[in-house]
Amino acid sequence: MSVYGFLASDYTISITSSIASTLLPLDRVNTGSVGENGNTFYRVMLSEQSSLSTFTLRISLTPTSGHVSLYVTCDNTVALYANESMWSIESVSVGGDVLEIPSLSVRDHGCLRSSGIFYLTVHGDHSAASFNIQANVVRNTTVTQLIGGQSMTGSLHYHYIDYYYVRPGTKDYANLFMDARLIVTALQGDVDLYIGKDWDHRPVFSTKTGQINTNSYVMKSASVGDEDLSISHDAILDICDLRKGSYAALDCYFIVAVVGVYGESDLSLSSRYSLLLSWKDSMVQLISGVPQRGHVTGQRMEYYKFSLMQINYDVVFSLSALYGDPGKYTVYITVLVCIY
Repeated sequence: MSVYGFLASDYTISITSSIASTLLPLDRVNTGSVGENGNTFYRVMLSEQSSLSTFTLRISLTPTSGHVSLYVTCDNTVALYANESMWSIESVSVGGDVLEIPSLSVRDHGCLRSSGIFYLTVHGDHSAASFNIQANVVRNTTVTQLIGGQSMTGSLHYHYIDYYYVRPGTKDYANLFMDARLIVTALQGDVDLYIGKDWDHRPVFSTKTGQINTNSYVMKSASVGDEDLSISHDAILDICDLRKGSYAALDCYFIVAVVGVYGESDLSLSSRYSLLLSWKDSMVQLISGVPQRGHVTGQRMEYYKFSLMQINYDVVFSLSALYGDPGKYTVYITVLVCIY
């Protein structure tokens, strides 16, 4: 914004905001009120140290009278509109409720973690209400990162879920073109394994069927006892394609959910398990003079490797499209490498 003077002038200038929000300090209980079908606005600002590391933003809302709903976004232009919020809990009664927002979900919604500003709307449902609200930042207690070769152990009661996430991409795209293998060993009881595409679409139980919602996962392994599930690099790329842009590899991850399925008749029983992630190179080794047939989908890449054991040799590559048009459609190809 600038002010240009055609002639020498005196003036006053001011700026106002359409949404007056109250700063909500972390780790402090604040008392508020809201009118019938009205809104009270807050904002939460994370410190740079908190916003740049893995975190979970936990917001506790406890009405002392009436019913309220909470809507959260990192875009203050939509804070007034509940249907455009990014996270919410609705119709909270006197018992209170807690909304947990992991940093994984923050990145999925395009919020810049370095800014660390969230806008909260408390809405009065059908009547005026008073409430207590508190925001805390905790280290990642909601979901744990799985690292290849490092075994994780856990214990689950019936229909409880432990969540993990796997981040295959790095700035040099390592592991994006490798297959992932997940092995769950049931040390006691029984568990099942589910894969979700992101935190907001993680495997959860359906309130209608009492089973894992079929729309909340992309793969599963539900054998009795141990589970062994392989995820091809192509399936991983399908997940990564949801996060377009220059940081696609950094933002790519998927959710691993371990579900307890033992002890339905006695809820005091639990299952114990160990979970191991490993990576397997899925690139095909080319042999000089031997054609290799393959296929690639549109806007996708397939990778091959070969060994050159001696110097002063020429390498000739030949690519023949058997079907389709490379770069546009699914293509069946023959790749040939010759070393002279």
